[in-house]
Amino acid sequence: MLRNAGAGPGEIIQITFGYHFMPAGLGLHMGAEEIECTIIPAGTGESRMQIDFMKKLGTTIYAGTPSFLANLAKQAEAMNINPKKALKLKVGLCGAEPLPPSLRKQLQDNFGMELYDVYGVAELGLISRECERHNGMHINLVFRTS
Repeated sequence: MLRNAGAGPGEIIQITFGYHFMPAGLGLHMGAEEIECTIIPAGTGESRMQIDFMKKLGTTIYAGTPSFLANLAKQAEAMNINPKKALKLKVGLCGAEPLPPSLRKQLQDNFGMELYDVYGVAELGLISRECERHNGMHINLVFRTS
């Protein structure tokens, strides 16, 4: 999923999913580590600090809920920061809640990045994700042998 969204060595991913009582943050962290991304394990909250990190560290990939990304847009505005110009975000991976078309468009316009909807559950991890066509989800089939 991360590779399909353009992630790899040299990309900086800021993971705002929780790392506690919910494995989304840790699961993405492990995947990003495997493909040699630089990882900012930000977790939830601290909107002002999140924007500051994005700006100073050059975050290129956002991973978190769409509602928190909307909150970050409001925080950037309060800090007199134009996210499209001041931040380097290229891709957003949004999950854990719906990403309706109107919110997707608003967030993509605010940040100047492409958003992908992802779906997973604690027991199984990532189950499906969008591709660049944004025309439905693809089932994530990963077979590992020991």
